[in-house]
Amino acid sequence: MKTDKQVYSIFSANPQWIFELIGQTSPGGCQFQSVALKSIEQVADGVIIPESPEASLTVVEFQF
Repeated sequence: MKTDKQVYSIFSANPQWIFELIGQTSPGGCQFQSVALKSIEQVADGVIIPESPEASLTVVEFQF
């Protein structure tokens, strides 16, 4: 997330806020990371990585 450093700082410190904003239930403890998928040359603004291996990953893309 090279262009949205402030957004990355906010959500990496508080990843559960993304779920509050979209009206979804948080998977519990989780991390927010910027991830590049190099083999297909796509970059996600963020990925929510839950601590629980049974919980789903959440890909986040910000549009301003």
